[in-house]
Amino acid sequence: MDRLDRRDIRFVFVCLLVIAAGAAVTASLFRRAFPEASIEFRVNRGQARVLAEKLLAERGRDIAGARFAGQFAVDDTAKVYLERELGLERAGSIYGRDAKIWQWQMRWFRSGVKEEERVTISPLGDLIAFQSVVKESAPGERLTQDQARAIALEFLASRGLAEAALAPIEATPATRPNRTDWSFVDEKAGARFGDATVRYSTTVSGNRVTGYQEFVHVPQAWTRDYDRLRSKNEAAGQVATFGLFLTILAMLAVLVAKIVRKDV
Repeated sequence: MDRLDRRDIRFVFVCLLVIAAGAAVTASLFRRAFPEASIEFRVNRGQARVLAEKLLAERGRDIAGARFAGQFAVDDTAKVYLERELGLERAGSIYGRDAKIWQWQMRWFRSGVKEEERVTISPLGDLIAFQSVVKESAPGERLTQDQARAIALEFLASRGLAEAALAPIEATPATRPNRTDWSFVDEKAGARFGDATVRYSTTVSGNRVTGYQEFVHVPQAWTRDYDRLRSKNEAAGQVATFGLFLTILAMLAVLVAKIVRKDV
């Protein structure tokens, strides 16, 4: 067995230095390069479910006997926008609190029944959204915009969102057979990430709040430009895949020819 000489020892030492340097760089920059690594999970799926069911109970929603489904999801559009426009480091610093893009999405439903309950909780345990899906024929009141708006503002105030801190964006009515639904969108004052903003959607069905969502609103112009870019990327990917297919066929043809000539 040959012994290591000085040259071998120097080579091993250099390799160890390179490994140590690589580990140091990875440890210092990994969370900046991959924001997913910085997700703070204060609640797991089970704990998020407990919080959601408590909310539904407080709102008088009956989920006894309903089936449950839940998943962890991410708002991809908002995530891509923030990382492209703000940079990974700044985007990572606002994820979870100012921009709630990581989500525990849950629903309670019964087979063959349209009515269901949906709740979205952040990994920090904050409410992001809820929706009570009701039949279009369900009874309710036909409120005016001002009356429905008052109910929506009261709910938002219970969430710590005072009317003075909100800028109304739109109010959309929906006439149902036995009631009128209103959807309101408000923007949070002072919360701006590039051209994106934080908005709140509130739905009033009849005289009760049946939907709420906090989300990052990405400019439509940026979304259209990004969709065009993605279309070009997908087209280029299809061309590249076809080219790879032809290359593999050529490789197989050459291999077969070499085998026939016994020249492998």
